[in-house]
Amino acid sequence: MKAKIITIGDEILIGQILNTNAAFIGEKLVGNGIDISESVVIGDDEESILKEFRNAFENNELIIVTGGLGPTHDDLTLDCIVKFFNTELVESEEVLNDIKNIFEKRGRKLTPSNIEQAKVPKIADIIRNHSGTAPGTWIEKDGKIFISLPGVPFEMKEMITGYIIPRLSEKLSVEKNKRIIKSLLTTGIPESFLYERLGDIEELLH
Repeated sequence: MKAKIITIGDEILIGQILNTNAAFIGEKLVGNGIDISESVVIGDDEESILKEFRNAFENNELIIVTGGLGPTHDDLTLDCIVKFFNTELVESEEVLNDIKNIFEKRGRKLTPSNIEQAKVPKIADIIRNHSGTAPGTWIEKDGKIFISLPGVPFEMKEMITGYIIPRLSEKLSVEKNKRIIKSLLTTGIPESFLYERLGDIEELLH
């Protein structure tokens, strides 16, 4: 299975925030036998987002998108998903209750923009967010899996480890293809010398 990771957000595109989400997702997927074909960062621009959705869907079996699910005017991911899949947004009572509970625990008043976050694509399975207001979504179409997650790292990580990897394991039997990745740190040895010494080992692993 080939996967593409799409990270959305102007703040990441211009280097204001490091893209730790893609690194985390890539590590988890590869560790479970799923190859990463590409990882891209795009800004908060509808045309660019839809273009990447089309490209990803044509060339990959799994697409994971992070970012752009917040309540502000430049959070465009949901609108793009609706256009791309030709679906509509519907209010989820389950998500709305989750949002209300979070605001009650924090002692904050619920705003109309936060209530809007309870709307999800009609064709999607909901990935509940126990730490924030933006739910994740899981869509299957034409044998492909399209997953959208919030850009907040700790919210995204909880969904990856608690929902996505277990569901992928069950659906695709990725447990059989799990990879063990180990790092060997060296110092004072040129890369070219290491390559000559380790070349035979690398060939055996392919």
